[in-house]
This record gives sequence, structure tokens and C-alpha cells, in this order.
Amino acid sequence: MNKVRERILKEVSEAKYQDYEKHRDLISFCVCDGYFGYNTDTDEEEESDFDEVIVVVEKDWLFDLIKRTEDFRTDDEVLKFLQEEYTSDDSSMWYCDALREHKVVMVDFN
Repeated sequence: MNKVRERILKEVSEAKYQDYEKHRDLISFCVCDGYFGYNTDTDEEEESDFDEVIVVVEKDWLFDLIKRTEDFRTDDEVLKFLQEEYTSDDSSMWYCDALREHKVVMVDFN
């Protein structure tokens, strides 16, 4: 398995999602592979074998986060932002927050 994939899967498994029994709505966003290239443990760049990581999280959690950081008031504004405007910087921060708060339900590689 590619070292970058392995590292991501380890990160996600160590920050396991806890609330499956609450059956909350889920949504996804993408983080470009460039964010994952540098390995802080080895202080080296690693080559990935994917273009982006698809991250699935709780919808309400992500919408609340985006409303706070982008100063939006409505879900429609957030949805438009997700469909048309967010950047790799945005999504990499969401990924970090989701790991820290145990909100990553699953990841996939594209």
C-alpha cells in the first residue's frame, strides 16, 4: 500500500467516529493530495498515488463550522460555498478539525 494512503488511514482509525447510533446526515468534501505529501514523522516528502481524498463527515457539523468561519447565516450559502467556492486550504483545515473532533466517518481516494 502507498505510504501516504497508509498514513491517512492510520490517522482516521485513531480518531474514530463515535456517533453512528445517532444516524446523522452525512456529507463529503475533497482534500487535494498535496496536503498529504509531507510526512512530519520522517520530515520527508512522500509521493501519493491519488489526486484527492474524499472525506465524509456529519453534515450539521460541517455546515456549522463553515457558517462560523465564513460568516454565513443559511444552509443555502454553505451549500453554494461547497459546490462552487471552497479551496484546498479550506478543506485541509476541515480535515484537521474533523480528525480532532472525531467527525471523520470515512475516507476514500480518488
